[in-house]
Amino acid sequence: NNRKMLVKGFQYAADEEALPILVRQLSREKDDGVKGFIIVALEAISEKKYGSDVQAWQNWLEVHLMKKQAEDLIQTKRNGQKETE
Repeated sequence: NNRKMLVKGFQYAADEEALPILVRQLSREKDDGVKGFIIVALEAISEKKYGSDVQAWQNWLEVHLMKKQAEDLIQTKRNGQKETE
């Protein structure tokens, strides 16, 4: 199945940018086999265990993305301070 292989590719690449796609697809996917692959990929990439609980994945992803954005802003600010010193 092509969808399963795509999900496996995300998992093997450990691509955090795929997390929103995987969470969204988990909420829409009808095929239980593909859902299983999505859950395995999400758990491998995130190191979290929410199983098929779409709401838990959505909540975690929202917080995760906010933290990542904050970290990026802090790093940008630090880099800007180093340049002015």
